Amino acid sequence: MHRVKQLDEDAGWHYDQRTGKLTKSAESADSKQKYSWSVASLGGPDRVNALRLFFRTLSEQKHVALAVITRGNIGCVQLVLQNCGLLEYFKGGVFGNIGDVYGESVFDKSCRDDDSLSSLEGDEDHGSWSVTSDWLLTRITLHGS
Repeated sequence: MHRVKQLDEDAGWHYDQRTGKLTKSAESADSKQKYSWSVASLGGPDRVNALRLFFRTLSEQKHVALAVITRGNIGCVQLVLQNCGLLEYFKGGVFGNIGDVYGESVFDKSCRDDDSLSSLEGDEDHGSWSVTSDWLLTRITLHGS
C-alpha cells in the first residue's frame, strides 16, 4: 500500500489507451494529460467516471452488493478504489490477501512504523479464502446462480 501511496504522490502518470500501459510522463511531455497512479491504473479519469456511474447504478438502483475478490493485497485494492472515489460502492467488501503473504521487501520494512493506511489493510475475515468461498456461496444461494 505504501508503494501505491508513493506512486500517487509522484503523480504525472499517463494511461495509453492504445497499448493499455501506464507510463510516467516526462516533465517536457505537456501534450499528455497526467494523473495519479491510481486514476491512470484504472484507465484514466474518463474511465474512472464511467466506472463510478456503473457502480452507482448497480449498487443504488439495482441493489447489487459489489465486492472485489483478488489474489493481491486487500489494502492496495482498497487504496486505489478510495483514491478514485469508488470504494464506497463496494459494500460487499474486498477479499484477498493480508499482511506480507508475498514476502517483505526493503521498502516494506522501511514503512513498518507508518500506520497511516492501516484502516485499509483488511482483516482475517476478508483475508481467508474459506470465508471468501462461504461469502460467495451465500450470495449464490440467496440470489440464484
